[in-house]
Amino acid sequence: MAVNYRNDHGAASETIEEIRRHGAESESFQADVAEHEQVRSMIEAVVSRFGR
Repeated sequence: MAVNYRNDHGAASETIEEIRRHGAESESFQADVAEHEQVRSMIEAVVSRFGR
C-alpha cells in the first residue's frame, strides 16, 4: 500500500508501521498533490516499488 504525505514524514511512518502490523506491504511517498510534476514522480516511484 502506498501512503502519500506532503510534510509530515513522522505521521506517514506511523501509518506505515500500522499497516505492516496488519501484514501488508507499505511504503510512504512524499509529494504535494497540488503539483503535477510531483504527482507524476510519485506515481513512477510507486509503480517501480510495487510493480503496478
